Amino acid sequence: MYWLYSDNFLASYVLQKINTSNVTQLKIAQNISRSLSRYLVAVPAPINQYMILNSSLFAFNTSKNYDVANIDGGTIAVTLNNGTSELNPKNYADIAFLEALYYNEIGQEDSALSVFQTGATMYDGIGMKDVPFSGVYQTYKLALYIYAAKVLGQNYSSSAETTLLNMQGINGGFFTGYNASYSTVGTLTNVETTSLSILAMTGPNQATQSQTTTSIIQNSNITTSHSAFTSSTTSHANLSISGSKGVPTSSSNQASSTTSSTSNNATSSSSSVSVIPDSSSSSISAFPYAVDILLPILLVLSLLIIIRKKKS
Repeated sequence: MYWLYSDNFLASYVLQKINTSNVTQLKIAQNISRSLSRYLVAVPAPINQYMILNSSLFAFNTSKNYDVANIDGGTIAVTLNNGTSELNPKNYADIAFLEALYYNEIGQEDSALSVFQTGATMYDGIGMKDVPFSGVYQTYKLALYIYAAKVLGQNYSSSAETTLLNMQGINGGFFTGYNASYSTVGTLTNVETTSLSILAMTGPNQATQSQTTTSIIQNSNITTSHSAFTSSTTSHANLSISGSKGVPTSSSNQASSTTSSTSNNATSSSSSVSVIPDSSSSSISAFPYAVDILLPILLVLSLLIIIRKKKS
């Protein structure tokens, strides 16, 4: 599975934001952005909650996962917040923190602080305990808590940062979930969680000057799937719905499988939109091929950031 939103969007954003002196890293980020643009041409209203990181768009309605294309045996998919009902920040910690970033972006400071506090009250000393919580804390929500606090200049629990650091695996990526005993309970590392953890550790408008390393992680067992929590999508050549968030369909909100960290329940539907990727003049090919390069660099980057953080 290759996810346009949220994995590849977040990876591109982080790779461009964190170390602007790394030319190879920037080329990969630019390649991802070009690929995103090509695939999203066929997606009606490609709006996602993480767009707030580089825009002022309010994108916090219920979400669905769509399969966009099958390329060389891999499925290109996207998570869109294009549902008919708005997600309540009182129910979802991630939405509370992302809305806080939105209101901060448009200059509504009081609203930003208010909704941030709504999310912060869900931190129980271990993780974010919101409505979808069923015994497994989601690491990406903890990362958003820390990042939003830094952007808004608010205090946050030091234990949250300690926990986040402890969720980093030996290969550099961050595990998607953990329980009250801080065990990762069979979850995997992924791009979304790792990207948001990097943002949380570096904070807003900070670029590290890490040097290029030749000891890139090889043969890791890191998955490129979107999450370890929700129902897996079925591969389709045409654009089809494969999951949703905020739509109460069953009690199995966090069934162990491999789709979006921001998606909770399964639905089914389809449409006749298909995508044919075009070629790029870049020396780095468009994903899915570039993922083999992207993931080791992203993981090495996260390791360098955490090492620097621990030293400081």
